[in-house]
Amino acid sequence: MGVNKLDKVAKVMAEKGNLQEKHSNHSGRKTMVTQQLQNNVAQNYVAQLSGHRN
Repeated sequence: MGVNKLDKVAKVMAEKGNLQEKHSNHSGRKTMVTQQLQNNVAQNYVAQLSGHRN
């Protein structure tokens, strides 16, 4: 699934959920990173999962 499709899916889900804020595929990525860090997953592993490079 490409970036454009993911963005469209996020937009439709936000509309169906009556969410007022703008949501995108980045919103899901941010949530995943936050949850992983709160669960004490190693920062370098979270960075790998999310595609970040040092």
